[in-house]
Amino acid sequence: MSFCIVHLTGAEMILLLKKVSKYLKKNGKIFLSFMEDDKEIFETTSFSKKEIYFNFYISSEIEKILKSNGISPLKTVKQDYPEPDGTLTTDVFIFGEKQ
Repeated sequence: MSFCIVHLTGAEMILLLKKVSKYLKKNGKIFLSFMEDDKEIFETTSFSKKEIYFNFYISSEIEKILKSNGISPLKTVKQDYPEPDGTLTTDVFIFGEKQ
């Protein structure tokens, strides 16, 4: 689920993670990535001239949602990504397993 939840509202993301947890078999793996912050924005990108919705999330909150749906976060990695304007965005990568 590489950077797919970034285009969902918080409620949509929670629903998606609930559904995914139902489809995962015991010991099934999940990879989830997103940008860390507490904001929602619309912006153009290198692949779109029209503005696209982006939702940022707090990694500890995502880990709680995963746990509440029977998925144990095995490893969380954070990596700074330099934006064209000189700011940094933190990308988060969570590797989890269905219990």
